[in-house]
Amino acid sequence: MDSIKDSQRNEQDALDRALAGFFQVRTPQGFDAAWRGAVKREELKRMASSGKSRWWKAAVPAFAATVLVVGTLLTGGGDFGVSQRPPVRDEMLSGSRASKAAYDLEQSAVPEAGSGEGTSSYDLMGDAAPAPIPAETAAADKGASQKKIVRTADITLATAAFDASQQAVREKVALMGGYVQSMSQYEATTWQPQRTVYFTLRIPTERLDEFLSGVSGIGRVTSRSENTQDMTVQYSDTTLRLATQQEKMKRLQELLTRAENVADLLEIETEIADTQYEIDSYETSLRSIDREVEQSLVSLTVVEETPAQSATQDGVSLGQRLADGLAASLEGTVRFFQNMLVFLVMAMPALLLLAVVGLAVWMILRRKRHGSTAYDNEEDNK
Repeated sequence: MDSIKDSQRNEQDALDRALAGFFQVRTPQGFDAAWRGAVKREELKRMASSGKSRWWKAAVPAFAATVLVVGTLLTGGGDFGVSQRPPVRDEMLSGSRASKAAYDLEQSAVPEAGSGEGTSSYDLMGDAAPAPIPAETAAADKGASQKKIVRTADITLATAAFDASQQAVREKVALMGGYVQSMSQYEATTWQPQRTVYFTLRIPTERLDEFLSGVSGIGRVTSRSENTQDMTVQYSDTTLRLATQQEKMKRLQELLTRAENVADLLEIETEIADTQYEIDSYETSLRSIDREVEQSLVSLTVVEETPAQSATQDGVSLGQRLADGLAASLEGTVRFFQNMLVFLVMAMPALLLLAVVGLAVWMILRRKRHGSTAYDNEEDNK
């Protein structure tokens, strides 16, 4: 038995030795280097493609988000039908200086004493002595000696109840015996989210302080200024010039009744017309100054206060500020998404065109990339 087992073992060992080289395959020369090179090239391509894809995946969404946000903001501010606000307040404030400017203009047209202009009527009198100042001139001079003080005021109110405050201003003006000289109202826009109204008011001077105190309770006073201008000297000077021209008119009318020829008659009538013009100008100046003295000019601005502005004011309670802040946030969010929807609708034709162009470019690049991959595979097979 032992010999049989030894014989079988020897046969098995001989068979193993015979089959030992059967599973050993020799690779061709250079195969290992080519295989490693192909793997390396494939890895490099994958890394390059992954880098490009990663860059585009980050850039495209960021660019799209930027375009969307900027377009939304521009859509909200693209109300080109809203006209720019003129400097209304400057125009209103200039109204208080209108009478003085008119007075200065009229004075510049009046010849100075001693000039050759405007003295031909006295030449017609011959050697007649200048007449003394009449009693009415002295009375006028006495009246002109009274103080002529022109008062103006400028006040700005901020209020959340815009319509009610505007009506309250009108009622207060009527109660004081004044009137609204002019009014300009501007509606809210995206860049100017609050309504604004500008009033030019005429208030009796004796009730100006009462009016300013009363109107301050209509809204929150954001600015207030008062100005006074003494027009006494101008008024007195104009009164004296008027009296002089009136006396001159009397003398011209006397000369007109004694004119002996047509030439003198025409010259006197011309002088009468010029004198009457001067009289009318001086009377207009005096009436204008009297009006400015009796009716003070008030420039009143009422600005609608938005919830966001109310939330930042110190004079408002904490609860009100929190409520206003929440309301402003909700209002801004709703307006933003509304503008975004409008922008998307406006940009839809351009977006469709870009989508078509982008799809064509993507297909070209994809085909080019697949062609390059097939070529590389062929090279590797070679």
